[in-house]
Amino acid sequence: MGEIVKVKDFCYQKEAGNPFYTRALVFSHDSTVRCYSGKKVVLKWRCEDSNDIYCQDKEIGCYYFKENLAARLSLSHASIIETKKQKTLNCHFHKGEKNISLRRALNRE
Repeated sequence: MGEIVKVKDFCYQKEAGNPFYTRALVFSHDSTVRCYSGKKVVLKWRCEDSNDIYCQDKEIGCYYFKENLAARLSLSHASIIETKKQKTLNCHFHKGEKNISLRRALNRE
């Protein structure tokens, strides 16, 4: 009691044996921490403008989200869909699926 710990680190340690751990949340109304798990996470991010850091590169953009939303899952799909009015980043994270590594994303050019 009285120790300050990052919520993400707390859940990562608490769920050490859980291969499906995805994220941690703090609920302000009752000051509780909840650690979530899942076999897949699908994210759609509406790009703000041409300077949106998440939408510069699809794989790198997805990895920005991975740490906080899909900690132990693998990136299996990344795309940016562009229409006349909007750009959308799509990220699919799964357990045990095809993995797009961050190293591959960074070395691509």
